[in-house]
Amino acid sequence: MIQPTDVMPKNSDVIVTFTGLLLLRFDQQGKYCEVGIHPSKEHRLRIAVELWEGKSNKLLLESSAHRLKERWEYCAQLQDNLLINVIKPVEAGLKRYRVKGPLARALPVTAIDEPMRPDFRWALNLQTFTDTKLDVYGKRFDKLFKPAIRLNNGLFHTAKLFERKDSEGKPQPLSLYLKRSKPFPKEVSAFNDLDIRRVEGHDEELEVMTLAEEIGVSLCLQKDGGKVRLQWGAQGPLFPFAFLPKPRPGQYYKIVVNNDCKQETKEAFLSKVGKEGSDLPQYYEIISWIHKDERLILHQAPVTQAEYPCIPIIPGE
Repeated sequence: MIQPTDVMPKNSDVIVTFTGLLLLRFDQQGKYCEVGIHPSKEHRLRIAVELWEGKSNKLLLESSAHRLKERWEYCAQLQDNLLINVIKPVEAGLKRYRVKGPLARALPVTAIDEPMRPDFRWALNLQTFTDTKLDVYGKRFDKLFKPAIRLNNGLFHTAKLFERKDSEGKPQPLSLYLKRSKPFPKEVSAFNDLDIRRVEGHDEELEVMTLAEEIGVSLCLQKDGGKVRLQWGAQGPLFPFAFLPKPRPGQYYKIVVNNDCKQETKEAFLSKVGKEGSDLPQYYEIISWIHKDERLILHQAPVTQAEYPCIPIIPGE
């Protein structure tokens, strides 16, 4: 398990973001993270590198002060591992951002304060809600990470919480629920830390309020020789360059990994919302050994014109 920290960098040189049907697992020594790509035909993998102007520490806030300068995009399935290797980082290794104390799920999403919004615990860890022990380092899981994206450095955090907005972009009341056929155990210590709320009279249902729709990784580079290498296995680079140097003051790079059906038309996305609610059940198409009674579905209230996040997950640690 990677070590926690309650300190976010003032500015990041490179920010990697993960959206859509993706699985993140960390090696047992905490030296690297692997990201598996769900092979769903209804989702399309896109990997982009962007150069932005603005202060990267304000990335979680929507701001017109950010200006996109350049963008390069790759759109196809990976044929080999994509290695994101940080050379001369300010701090070696992997960490996860976590504030002190439990999360505050009782608050409306818009009322969650800025220090808590990037907490990595908002990301859905499948093991927390699954009774069966998931061997994420076993052979069955290994197949889900071939090929994969691998990072050797960075601070993992929630880059975006799911919020429901109206046609004018104004936040709307939202509460997300996780359900399964089998009642959840009476005593789960992790539920207290995550501020998971049980639904009275419904032992198979939990109120989670919101979840991480986008996972981010903050990379900080040394002034002398710090850079990020993008290596596509033994093949040539995905982009016209193999390295991202430390950006100039007032600039930062984003590496965007998107496997989200929402990048298609809105109508195509919403047509997928049926009785199961979201794309979450699609993970069980590839993690098929989890018993059907322990498989999660996601729904929300109010349900009128419900739109659901297409979220990355952590299968376990």
